[in-house]
Amino acid sequence: MNVSRLSLLDSHLRSYVDREMLAGVSALIEHRGTEVFRHQSGYADVASSKKLDNDTVFRIYSLSKPITSAALMRLFEQGRLLLTDPVSDYLPELGELMVYAGEGELASCHREIEIADLLLHSAGFAYGHEDHPVDELYRSSKPFRYEETIADMVARLGRLPLKYQPGESWEYSVAHDVLGRVIEVVSGQRFDRFLAREVFEPMGMHRTAFTVATEKRRDLATLYTLDADRKLTEYDAPDARLCTQDSLFFAGGEGLVSTIDDCRIFARMLLNRGDSRGEQFLSRKSVDLMTMNHLDKKQRKKMWLRGHGFGFGLGVLIDPAAYRNLGTKGEFGWAGSGSTYFWVDPEEQLLSVLFAQFVPSSEYTLAREFKTLMYQAMS
Repeated sequence: MNVSRLSLLDSHLRSYVDREMLAGVSALIEHRGTEVFRHQSGYADVASSKKLDNDTVFRIYSLSKPITSAALMRLFEQGRLLLTDPVSDYLPELGELMVYAGEGELASCHREIEIADLLLHSAGFAYGHEDHPVDELYRSSKPFRYEETIADMVARLGRLPLKYQPGESWEYSVAHDVLGRVIEVVSGQRFDRFLAREVFEPMGMHRTAFTVATEKRRDLATLYTLDADRKLTEYDAPDARLCTQDSLFFAGGEGLVSTIDDCRIFARMLLNRGDSRGEQFLSRKSVDLMTMNHLDKKQRKKMWLRGHGFGFGLGVLIDPAAYRNLGTKGEFGWAGSGSTYFWVDPEEQLLSVLFAQFVPSSEYTLAREFKTLMYQAMS
């Protein structure tokens, strides 16, 4: 990595804060096992003038998905389940699902949803974000009720139709939240406790959890959005407040908080093919399976990232030319809707983490710019 060329990345990230587009930005790059770049600019909280630092805790939203996937693979490696197992073996309430087949029409599933379908977002579930009759049913049924549990959510899903036949299409959805419930049933442990014991403790991710302890609340970054005048304003919504409440709703697809260094630990484990601090957290073969593309061209039709396929909770770059940006075939990573990202490039032995606290993450092209300015610094 050319350090002088990385200065372009430093100034570019800082410009987002200087232009008051973001309250703060935190980022790091590790190349061949050495940290070559760390950036922090701006505030964790503007009103109190609290600056970002290494201890700042971020809501990572969908970056929870790769972590939930790794947790599932721990059970898989212990022989507790197979990826081809029907989900209904563990969640019988999902055993008689129907599929939307046109206005007022429902059809039977051609096959049952398998565990791998949850990992790949090919189960047929939805999020309720699109203009589609099934999404409308999701919005009216409100599957995410933070005063309840994931078990309650799964029970409601059992009364809703699938949007697609299992395996038919990639559809970003509540699948990883369902996966969290599968982990509870198989392990016999509450999902948050399983993650703490089986993932965070052995890997040393001590600041990653579903809840920010009261004594650590000052480290939690404020989440921002834009008001009608396009000025930064606090985003005060139920999903933003969940991590500060005494809740039993542990969403495997969106609920975790973490720090930039904890996320680096997780990314490094994937880069090192399962090795974490000299211990094999997952096998090399499990990580290889997680980080390869599992989708064919038809299934990828709704994948919004150009040139990407999908692994277990991770986007995988399969066609750099179609991506229209700098990168390497086989690199992987994911993002959270609160503007949190990580990437791993095995060929270049490169990992990077980029955190802000801003919704929606689609408002800016910061992530693509970050990758361009990171790769342009490579000699």
